[in-house]
Amino acid sequence: MIRNIAPGNGINISGSSYSTPYIDMSQASAGMVRYNGISNNMEIYNGSSWVTIASSYPTVELTGEVQSIIEWARQKRAEESEWLKLASDNATLQDAINTLKKAQEQVKILAALIKT
Repeated sequence: MIRNIAPGNGINISGSSYSTPYIDMSQASAGMVRYNGISNNMEIYNGSSWVTIASSYPTVELTGEVQSIIEWARQKRAEESEWLKLASDNATLQDAINTLKKAQEQVKILAALIKT
C-alpha cells in the first residue's frame, strides 16, 4: 500500500487510494491479516469479522513534455556520438566540430555578459 504520493514537476500520478478499517485491539486475534484466495483480497480481522483492505494501485508516469525531452536528448546523444565517430576518420569534420564547440563557448560568455 502506498500512501502520501504526490505528483511533482513532470510526474503524473493517478488512481491511488486506500482505506484502513477500524480494528478493536481489545479483541483476541484482532489485527491478523490474511489473503483470501476466493475473493483475491487481503483481509484484516477487526475483532469480530474479516474485513477487506480496500486499495488501488497508483499509476506513476512522466508527463508527455518530459517524455519528449528525454526522446530529444536521446536523439541528440546519438547524433553527437555519430559525429564523433565520423570525425575520428575525417579531419574536416573534426575541425567543424571544434569550431562549433568554440562558437557555443562564445555564446555562453556573451549571454553571461549581457545578463550582468
